[in-house]
Amino acid sequence: MEKDIVGIMEADPFVTQKEIAGQLNLSYAGIRYHTDKLKAKGILQRSGGKKAGHWKVIR
Repeated sequence: MEKDIVGIMEADPFVTQKEIAGQLNLSYAGIRYHTDKLKAKGILQRSGGKKAGHWKVIR
């Protein structure tokens, strides 16, 4: 699941968590759980605000 989320964010850094939830047929809370885990592991970073921000994938 986390690989799928990272892949989507690499393809479109401006994607929202709600859009990812729709693409993967998961709940918004489920996507938020996984993105929080990825941020804690240091794989994801959010730059900017909620509306104008984007995701950075750090490998």
